[in-house]
Amino acid sequence: ELLKQLGLDLGVVIYINIDKETAIKRACSRITCPKCGKIYNKYSNEMKPKEEGICDDCKVNLTQRADDNEETFTKRFEEYINKTYQLETLTNEDDWKDPQWVEWEKPKGKVLDAYNTVLKANHIG
Repeated sequence: ELLKQLGLDLGVVIYINIDKETAIKRACSRITCPKCGKIYNKYSNEMKPKEEGICDDCKVNLTQRADDNEETFTKRFEEYINKTYQLETLTNEDDWKDPQWVEWEKPKGKVLDAYNTVLKANHIG
């Protein structure tokens, strides 16, 4: 309602469809290069470093964020369910453009392709 009153476009809804178990596995297995910022994943074959625990580019030890743990993730996921997830119910209202669904179960490259397709289709980015 506030956006309507301000005369602003409600934009596009991109719903990322992912179950809690998959999300926690991906988030809690994320490792990063402290030098270049490249992100890896311990369990994803397409995102693993060539040498375990070492950045492919910088050759330094990879680190894991202190908040990439199950307890913190569970709090974030619950907040998502309680606040953001509810947006899904609004996508049927006339004010929203067609919701765009991105299946997060796909390999990383396919997810990014789907996401970029949504952005291009809506002239974003």
